[in-house]
Order: sequence, then C-alpha cells, then structure tokens
Amino acid sequence: MSKNYDVIVVGVGGMGSSICYHLAKRGVKTLGIEQYGISHTYGSSFGDSRIFRLSQFAGAEYVPLAIRAKDLWAELEDYSNEKVLTTTGGLDAGPDDGPIFSGALKSSQESGLDHEVLDANELKRRFPAFNLPSHYKGIYQKDAGIIVPERAVVAHTRAAMQHGATITTYATVKKIEPNVNSVKVTTDKGCYEAEKLVMSGGPWTGEILPELKQILTPERGCVGWFTGDKPEYFQVGTMPICIIDDETGSFYGFPEFGARLGFKIGTNIHLKEYGKNDELRRGFDQTDEERLRHYTKKYMNKGNGVLTTASDCVWTLTPDEHFILDVHPNYPNISIAAGFSGYGFKFCPVIGEIMADIALGKQPSFDLNLHKLSRFN
Repeated sequence: MSKNYDVIVVGVGGMGSSICYHLAKRGVKTLGIEQYGISHTYGSSFGDSRIFRLSQFAGAEYVPLAIRAKDLWAELEDYSNEKVLTTTGGLDAGPDDGPIFSGALKSSQESGLDHEVLDANELKRRFPAFNLPSHYKGIYQKDAGIIVPERAVVAHTRAAMQHGATITTYATVKKIEPNVNSVKVTTDKGCYEAEKLVMSGGPWTGEILPELKQILTPERGCVGWFTGDKPEYFQVGTMPICIIDDETGSFYGFPEFGARLGFKIGTNIHLKEYGKNDELRRGFDQTDEERLRHYTKKYMNKGNGVLTTASDCVWTLTPDEHFILDVHPNYPNISIAAGFSGYGFKFCPVIGEIMADIALGKQPSFDLNLHKLSRFN
C-alpha cells in the first residue's frame, strides 16, 4: 500500500484539479487520482470553451459563487501565467416569462449586478449575429466571457503539484473502503490510503459510489462550430456569449475563438440519452446536426453556414439539476462534489475552495443548503 495522505481526490477534471489545488495550497498532503490523462475528452471538462457569467438563471443563490469564482480565476491566471478567462460580455435572452430572461433578470436585480435590459431592436443593433423574435428581451452583462476548460484543468493541476500535491494518472478506481479514521482506495495501479476522500469523479461518480447512482444521471449532449456569411458578426468583440430560450428548450453560443473555425452552438435540450458514461453513444451524426441547425436557422443572422467541427459531451444531472456539495450521509470522511448538470464549469475554482473547506471540517463561507444530499431523502 502506498504511503498515507491527508486527502485523496478521485477525479482530476475541472472540479478535481481545483480541489487538489486548494487543498495543497493549504499545506494538505494531497493525492489526486485520475483514470485518464490530465485534460482528456472522456468526461465533462473539454471542448475549448465554457461560459462564464455572473447573472444566473438557475437562481440568485449562484451569484455569490460566480463572483467568488471570478476572483479565483484571476488569481489562478496570475499564479500560473496562463490565460484562462476571456471577457466577451454575455446575453441571456428569451420571452419575458421564459426561464432564461426572467431568471437572469431576477438574479441580477436581487444581487445588484451591473446589467442592461435590451429589447429585440436594440439586440439586433448591438449584436448583429442574432436575429431574435420581436417579443424577445435580453439581459446583457459585461463581465461574462469564455473559460478554456483544458487550460483551466492544466493550470489548476500544475498549481496543485507546485504546492506539493501528488497526481496519479491512468489509474482506475476499483474499490473505496471507508473506515472510522481513514479511507482506502484500490486502483489498478495500487492501493492508497488517506484520512479523508473527496469524490469528484464527474459522470463516473455514481458507478464508484453506487449509493448515489439513482440521483446522478450521465447524459449525452452535442455541440458544433458553424461558419457565417458575415464572419465579422461572430467575432469576439461583436458577438457575446449567449444563452437563448426556445420553445424546445434553450441553446448556448460562443463567438469564434481559439483554434476552431466558426462560432460554437450547443443545446440545453435534454436529448434523453442517459446511461453509464462508458456506454453512452459517442460521436456526432446527422440528427445531432439537425438539432443544432434548428437554432442557427432560427436565431442566428447569416449564421447557418458550414459545420466545420462537431463533438459530443457528457454532463451529470441531479433530479433538480442543482449541485451536490456535501459530506457522504454514512461516511463523514468522504465528501462529494457532483451533479453539475451542464452549467458547473464556471464555478470550478470556488467549488475547489468549498470542497477543501468541507473535507477539512471547516464551515464554507456560502449557504450550501441548496446543495445538500438530504434534499433527495
């Protein structure tokens, strides 16, 4: 058996790499176990771009987390000399009574966020990439932008290692055995033991901790990059990141950014492709393209061009689509960060800070009642 650690973190993706960093930064002897390499494409922490925004249609409870995350992303950039977050401005748009606009407006007003309310005419004038229905309105928030998930994972992992964390890759967890004063983790590369364990295994969490399987559901999604007839409409500085309501659900988008050709579109529609992550259909087909072109045709101005790149992805849903940030109900030396339901990546650094607090028995400085496991009893 390997030498003992203070805390083992299972899963070194977006959340796990941040947890490792925040533990190691406090002088905690930390081991991160990852079943693939650092910054891989099998989980939920890849794809060149993730949305960052302060307005939160999921509820005003998330705004303090986003504000703290913004500061911590800047701290990570300063420490790592790695550009992680690019500010583009952000748009939450839809009908007055739709969940995207109304939720973003409510959270902005309740939290005192700097924001603008724009009608459809003003939206078209300011942001020519969009062709929104006349009854749509938008919340524009200047601090929103793009996080590069691969850079974020690498920066957090490197920073964790520089603070003394040990990272073990290509090690698949076979068994977790909690005892009164320790947790033993058996992998195909060996056994490890620590006083505490933090589970941040993404879509594999319900497989590793079967008692959570009924409340953690991996789901497949898809994204695509499209060219526009007016490329200048879809550049950073002209097109903000966006989340836009539709009668079928909603979609999200990014301006052209990084190494990809075209702007990026993804759908928040639940495709109802559920199952074990390793058994989900992977790849991208004509049906996926048709789903995405519904939005490029209906809402993008001269944006239904060539599909240049496409990908699928996996997120993990909870029944109410709020996160789990809590201690295991039966084993107080195991804590759990899971169920980020497709919108969690922006919060990675603050989740790392929170989970470090929880693992070490410190009271986090946020109200986490929304994220308790007991809500599913």
